[in-house]
Amino acid sequence: MVTVIVLVLLVVGAFVVWRIINDHVLPTVQEATDQFTSFSDVPPGPCYDLETEGGLLADWSEVSCTGERQVEVSFAAQFEDGAFPGDDYLDREAEETCTAAFESYVGIPEEQSVYRLDWIVPTEDTWAIGDRQGVCLVVSEDGQALSGTVKGSER
Repeated sequence: MVTVIVLVLLVVGAFVVWRIINDHVLPTVQEATDQFTSFSDVPPGPCYDLETEGGLLADWSEVSCTGERQVEVSFAAQFEDGAFPGDDYLDREAEETCTAAFESYVGIPEEQSVYRLDWIVPTEDTWAIGDRQGVCLVVSEDGQALSGTVKGSER
């Protein structure tokens, strides 16, 4: 019974994340390019504060990228349709893409920055319902709130 409840909560949480990304994040972020040549034209963010409970997204709110918040979106892309490629594949692709996006967005490589990268990719359950979105996030290295846009900050 407990296993069923945990699985239901995971599916519901993944669906909520998928809806947030699909409805709110992706429409405000320029479509992916292979060369990252147009980042100078992309406005900062969007930026969000996220609230989790037990590892699941419980609430979120879009906030100004000039004030304090938890994450700033640096890039969004769509994975190709097909069979679920696996968690390892999606994480490798996200790490490679988000690392390049981080440097283009922030202005310096992550290892030289006070910021860190993170990403959200589909799970097997959200893939089954059509989720193909990957989102790259910039977060604080020390877990503190971000303040002011990180785009082009070279920090």
